[in-house]
Amino acid sequence: MTFFPPPAAAAIQWPLRLSADGRRLIDDNGVPFLLVGDASWAIAVNLTPVEMDRYLDDRVAKGFTALIIRAIDADAAAGGPTDYRGEVPFLNGPDDWSRRNEAYWQTVDLVMSKAKARDLLVIFVPAYLGYQCGSEGWCQSMQSQSDAAMVDYGRFIATRYKSYNNIVWLDGGDVDANQYGSAINRVIAVKDGIVSVNPALLRWGHTGRNDESAVDYPWIDTHPAYSDCDLSSLRIRTEFERAPARPVMLLEARYENEGATTSCITSQAMWSFLGGAVGHVFGNRPVWNFSSGWDGSTGIGAAGSLQMSNIGRLMRSRAWWRFQPDYVHTTVISGFGTLGTASYVPAARTDDGQTIMAFLPGTVGPVTVNMTRVGGTSSKAWWFDSVLGTSTLIGSFPATGTRSFTAPSPNQTLVLDVESAGLAAPATTVYAPPAPLARVNAVRVLRPVYGPGNTVTLKFQWSVVAGASSYRIYRSSNAAGPWNNTIDAGSDCFDTNGDTVNDTCQFTWANLVIPPSEYFLVTGYSGASESPLH
Repeated sequence: MTFFPPPAAAAIQWPLRLSADGRRLIDDNGVPFLLVGDASWAIAVNLTPVEMDRYLDDRVAKGFTALIIRAIDADAAAGGPTDYRGEVPFLNGPDDWSRRNEAYWQTVDLVMSKAKARDLLVIFVPAYLGYQCGSEGWCQSMQSQSDAAMVDYGRFIATRYKSYNNIVWLDGGDVDANQYGSAINRVIAVKDGIVSVNPALLRWGHTGRNDESAVDYPWIDTHPAYSDCDLSSLRIRTEFERAPARPVMLLEARYENEGATTSCITSQAMWSFLGGAVGHVFGNRPVWNFSSGWDGSTGIGAAGSLQMSNIGRLMRSRAWWRFQPDYVHTTVISGFGTLGTASYVPAARTDDGQTIMAFLPGTVGPVTVNMTRVGGTSSKAWWFDSVLGTSTLIGSFPATGTRSFTAPSPNQTLVLDVESAGLAAPATTVYAPPAPLARVNAVRVLRPVYGPGNTVTLKFQWSVVAGASSYRIYRSSNAAGPWNNTIDAGSDCFDTNGDTVNDTCQFTWANLVIPPSEYFLVTGYSGASESPLH
């Protein structure tokens, strides 16, 4: 097995937000974010500072970009609720969260600061509920307290980590909270407390396996999938097609050493990346709970994390943010297996046809490709092995008719590139992300037209942003954001100085109901890229 460290990535401008089309995660500069996640649920309760560094450095070296972390951990089998020094999070016991133990929270501070220093996204779980509302989570403890107490806890944790803009909040945890008494009310209360302090950060949800609709709430910013080896492809497609459009991710599936084979581990990731998802969270036991052996050959040194590293390199070597999943089989037209089974062959094509990928799980094929879907006149074809991390050139082929491809061994990814694009072998370079679009300047609001009640019609004008295909307008009651309540402002642009080059755009927002103080921000966007918000 060969491991190739990925090239250093450009610094991420936190926080993350949704792309204009709702499908991608982008940073504050509008650069697409590839989520290569690792399940490190119990890091705050089990690792010493030195061990934290060892784990985090290993994951950064392998190209992981995100971690799942529980702020508090009730699961005694996972080392909770105490940290490595024996400190508990709450001084009055698990059913009273009003008195927090500063010594414990300093350990969480350390984890968070180390993750931020390494530019890692923290998928932060403020209060994990636990499977079937049982003893491994805080579900019973939360129900024994009031909504007001949970709001207070939410304010506490949001205030403590307000400066950590590399966070997305994860509500719930392995259970449908609607099925267990007042659990959902307590989840909402914690959420409300957090939002009252820091409303700008994204919120995700975690529920029972294959039960994603249980977290289909208005405040959840993504469509998370939670499944297992064979059903993952079906769950990802279901979430991809759920309205409204939101980023999809495989937040949890089968973990290494908990029933996932080599083929399963690779398939779960490739079903995600080629199925329209923005990413995938890998898991390993003993790493997720940091039990005995986590730092050895069955833990951080096991084969699964190397496969994730190789898959991350593969995706970064092409314009992954432009991939569109081939669920209707216009690109791979035969040999694609059955959705929701181990045989399913996921395929995706960039919107310009520059790259096509198809993963063959546990099989060598053959698969038949409609070569006219290649964007140029000829293509260059490769096989990529995610276990070995190596590419094998197949050859060059005209972009006409159909062609059958048979892999040299199972679990290979077929990569077809427009030959004239001159792309290097898969996973050997990093494809440059789209350049951030410039800020929108010279925004003007022309004379407002007041309607009945407190409604008003506003006409906006602004300067054209190079590279923008359209624009949108954000609203906020605060000059610093958070910016929400957006509207697509289209691309009504025109020339004002007679040089036949459009330099000004405009949009009329009719019948707005606005409070006495309201702020507006205009951004330009193109595909997954968008102007900065901050």
